[in-house]
Order: sequence, then C-alpha cells, then structure tokens
Amino acid sequence: CGGAVTPAKFLFFEENISMILYNKVMASVMIIYGLNSLVKYFYDGFANNVYKFEIVPGIALLILGLFMFFAGSTVLPTGHIGVVTLYSKVQERYLDAGFHLVKPFVESVHPVDIRTQKYQAAVEGSAKDLQIVDIVMSINYQIKPEKASTLYAKVGKNYNDTILNPALQSGLKAAIAKFTAEEMITKRS
Repeated sequence: CGGAVTPAKFLFFEENISMILYNKVMASVMIIYGLNSLVKYFYDGFANNVYKFEIVPGIALLILGLFMFFAGSTVLPTGHIGVVTLYSKVQERYLDAGFHLVKPFVESVHPVDIRTQKYQAAVEGSAKDLQIVDIVMSINYQIKPEKASTLYAKVGKNYNDTILNPALQSGLKAAIAKFTAEEMITKRS
C-alpha cells in the first residue's frame, strides 16, 4: 500500500499473520491426520478390517483440512488489485496481484481491474437546430489503486452504470445542444 509502517499497522500485520499461520497449521494437522488414517486403512486395515472406525473421521478431517487450507488464500491476476473486506466492512488496505493469505471466513477479497479500460455507449440528443443526433462515444479510463477501496465502498462493483454512464450522457447531451447538426459535421476537430 505504501507509506511508513506505524506501530498500529505493524501490530495488525502481526495479528493477521499469526491468525493465518494458526489456520494453516491446524489445516495441515488435519490433512496429515486424514492422510495417515487413509494410509493405515488401505495398507493395514483393508484386509483385516481393523481401522474401519478411524476411516470416516480421517476422511472428514482431510476434507475439512483441505477446505480450511485453501479458504485462507487468494490469487489476484495481473492488472488487478484486491479490495479487502473484514466482516463485510471495506478496509483501507488493498492487495496487489499475486498470491495472498487472508483470514479465512472473515476476510473477503474483491478483485478490481486497474488496467486501462474502454467504456462505450450510444447517446441520442438534440442539436441546436433541434435535429436528432445519434453519437456512439467511447472513453478510456483507469481506476487508481489507492482509490479502489473508496470506490468499492461508496459505489460497488457496477461503477460503469452508476457513475460513468450518467455523467457522460449528460455531459455529451449538453455539448451536442451547443452546435447545429451542420456545425457538428463541418467543424470536427
């Protein structure tokens, strides 16, 4: 995210890492126990029917351990950042592209595309001489990573229809009304 590391940020970082490490260790123990019970059953107990009561909890712990291990991780593709929510509250920090460990079940990561994007829409307006004008407009825009959390918190995922479309429609209609249809064709720049 940038900026100096304050003691509060450092403590949050330690708390976050310790919770994630605890989750990974517990998940690894469950996976090892589950695999151990499966191996014991198939090598020793399959023929003798010795470990039949240990196989069901072993499979359950294996599945639960795998779920816990992968629930606390996320991968963000190149050109995206992750807006982090903790108990559905948007956090100030964001995650860069790549592999990240997050607090399982309490933190969510919402990918936001920060590459240059193209937005295109059709606009119908009236020229100064009251002729109907149809224009297809397109703009290129890019979301600043440091503003992505605020955008996600205040607008949500559908920012194209919520912000871009109304602003561009009204701005272009106001610009169309300043010219006649003939001026729009002859005085293009």
